[in-house]
Amino acid sequence: MQRAQLESHIECATKSHLDLACGKLWETQEKLKEKITHFDKREDRVNNLYKQLEEKVNDIQHQHQCNVGSLRQQQNQRHDTLQAQLKQEVNTCQTKLGQKISMERKMLFVLLLWLLVVLAFYLTRLEVSVIQSLHKRVMKLEENRDDSNSFIWKITSFEEKLTQAKKYQKLWIDSVPFHAFGYKLKIQLWPNGVRQNTHLSILIVVTKGEDDAILPWGFSKRVKFTLIDQQDNLNLRQNVVTEFTADPNNKAFKKPVDGETRVGYGSYNIVSHNDLRKRRFLVDDTLFIQVQVDSP
Repeated sequence: MQRAQLESHIECATKSHLDLACGKLWETQEKLKEKITHFDKREDRVNNLYKQLEEKVNDIQHQHQCNVGSLRQQQNQRHDTLQAQLKQEVNTCQTKLGQKISMERKMLFVLLLWLLVVLAFYLTRLEVSVIQSLHKRVMKLEENRDDSNSFIWKITSFEEKLTQAKKYQKLWIDSVPFHAFGYKLKIQLWPNGVRQNTHLSILIVVTKGEDDAILPWGFSKRVKFTLIDQQDNLNLRQNVVTEFTADPNNKAFKKPVDGETRVGYGSYNIVSHNDLRKRRFLVDDTLFIQVQVDSP
C-alpha cells in the first residue's frame, strides 16, 4: 500500500513537473516564435533597407554617369569651339601674313627696281665719263703723235758707279720714268758695259704705264741717245749720238706684263772709257744723257 501511494505520489509529482515543464516549454516556444517573428521582421526591414540602399547607389551611379557624360559632352563642345576659334585665328593670321608678305615683296621689288634705275644711271654716267676720258687721252696722244719727246738724265758720282759695276756690285742704274707718245719709258746705264767692259752701254726700257690699254703695240718709235759734251762753247761741243728705230716684233718692245723683268735695248758701245775722259763728257764726276723719241 505504501508502494502504491508512493508510485501514485511520484506519478502525480512527475505529471505535475511535466505539466510545469511543458508549460515553461510552451512559454519558451511562444517566446521563441515571437523572437523568430521579430527577427524575420528585422530581416525584412534589413532587406528593404538594403534594397533601398542598392537603389540609391544605382541612382547615384546613374546620376554620376549622366554627369560624367554631360561633362564630357560639354568638354568636347568646348574643345570643338576652341579648335574652331583657333583655326579661324590661324587662318586670319595666315591671311594677314600673306598680305604683309605680298606688300613687302611689292615694296622690295619697287626698291630693287629703283636701285637698278639708279645703278643704271650711275653706270651710264660712269661709262660716259670713262669714254670721254679715254677719248681725251687718245686725242691727246693723237695730237702729240708727230711731236718729239725728249728727256735729259743727269748722272752724278759716275766714278763710284763705275767702280761698283767693275766689282759686279751694281751692274746698271735706272733713270726715273718718263713718258713719250703715251708710253712709259726709262733709261738704263751700264757704266762698265753690257758686252764689253771697256765701253758705256745705254739702253731704253719700256715699262708698264697708265695708257697701255689704248696704245698701239709693239713700240715702234725712233730713239736717239745723245751723250752731251759739256764744253762751255756750244760750237766746240762734240756730242756722241746714236739712234735706232724700235722693232715692234722685238720682245723688248712688246706690251709689258705685271711681274715681268723687261730687258732693255739700245747702244751697247756708245763710248769707250778712254774717249769718255778725252773730252768734257764727265765734268765734276757728272754725266748728261739725252734721249729723244720721234715718230719713225
